[in-house]
Amino acid sequence: MRSVPPDVDWSTVRLPDLGLDSMSAIELVLTIEERFGVQFPDELLVRETFEYLSSLEAAVRSMLGERT
Repeated sequence: MRSVPPDVDWSTVRLPDLGLDSMSAIELVLTIEERFGVQFPDELLVRETFEYLSSLEAAVRSMLGERT
């Protein structure tokens, strides 16, 4: 995946524009699950979750919130 310049509004960053494809999305899911000790529920394993950095962040935050 490509890097994002620091002056970019992260909420508008499209993950496919950074090179995220189906294979790298699987790797990303596994990395997030391992790093944060969460498991993506089926309803979050959809294209919309991985469209924008902000949507992925919201998904991870929701999973972390459910743990507490």
